[in-house]
Amino acid sequence: MLHLFSIDCNTLLQQMHISSLPPGKYISVFSTYSASEYFLDQVSYTGDELEWKENILAGCTYVSVSSEPLTSVCPIQSIPLCGVGLTEIQIEEQDFPAFSFFSSILPNGAKGISHLLEDYQFVCQIYSGDFPHP
Repeated sequence: MLHLFSIDCNTLLQQMHISSLPPGKYISVFSTYSASEYFLDQVSYTGDELEWKENILAGCTYVSVSSEPLTSVCPIQSIPLCGVGLTEIQIEEQDFPAFSFFSSILPNGAKGISHLLEDYQFVCQIYSGDFPHP
């Protein structure tokens, strides 16, 4: 698994209120990745029960909450460490956003996951096109 990103909850909470973010913690996300083989089906979930069982529950993505940001030593070239800034924009009701963002509401296109909202809160969408090379 490749370390994709970590969120410093304290820094984010200074800019926006998301009740499910734990103060003093970091959320780190790791995921299956291959530069040479198609892997997106293993880390995508569109509400299909088969995707849930074969991809999500199989552990193709891992999220941790810790007191320190977690990274990994990986045998492949990693995503370079960098910081990002947040810009406030209004996503219109009819928009289907294709970029990374934080939100308190589900975006268009995230259908079929309402059962997850019983146990989880939507926090962000991370768009792979926003990651630096490789």
